Amino acid sequence: MTDIENVPRWVYLALIGSVLSYAGIVLYALVSGDPIAELTADVLFGLIALAVGAGLYWVAESRTDPLRAAGASFVTGGLAQFLAIMAEDPLIDLLATLAVLSGVGLYVYATRYAN
Repeated sequence: MTDIENVPRWVYLALIGSVLSYAGIVLYALVSGDPIAELTADVLFGLIALAVGAGLYWVAESRTDPLRAAGASFVTGGLAQFLAIMAEDPLIDLLATLAVLSGVGLYVYATRYAN
């Protein structure tokens, strides 16, 4: 289907490590109420979304590949996250979350059901 199967193992490990770090920082921020941890989690969320989105967009075979749509959703979510940080707007933060969730759904569709 795509070149996603050819991604080096270290990329997967880095992604898993980033997501686990994000989860840990979010839990710490929720428990402690530390604003620096909250900001760090928000920035890491945006970086992860941008990295995953760019990678998926890059490996998509065609303009109509659902992986490309998933990548675009992740990139949109990452950019919206940084805009939400700068504007301190919870609605933009919600948009970022919804865009990333759409990207996850499109990724599942692309890898499980497309073709």
